[in-house]
Amino acid sequence: LSELERQNNIVTLDAPHLLIGIGPRAGKMNPYTDTVIALRDIDLLFHSRGIGTCWAGYLANLINASLELRAYLGIPADLQVYGAMAFGYPDNETYQRLPYKGNPPVQWK
Repeated sequence: LSELERQNNIVTLDAPHLLIGIGPRAGKMNPYTDTVIALRDIDLLFHSRGIGTCWAGYLANLINASLELRAYLGIPADLQVYGAMAFGYPDNETYQRLPYKGNPPVQWK
């Protein structure tokens, strides 16, 4: 069975919220890098607040390829999606940070 037939949402992962990073197609120094840096900063901020995130590259590509989705989201033709992120409070998670596993053994030679 395919992911679609199993009703597994591989695009947005059934996240309650989506963040879409858009920028100009041309005319600026580096809109891709600027947008990705902004999304990464948001990613770090969310994690510090216990909010889970997952980068959604499929969603970014899907929006850029679909005139219908672009129209639905109100994204004009002179802008492009450079990144997307699903986010929300994780289910069944008992910690907000990675668990401490002690210091790994280090051998100096």
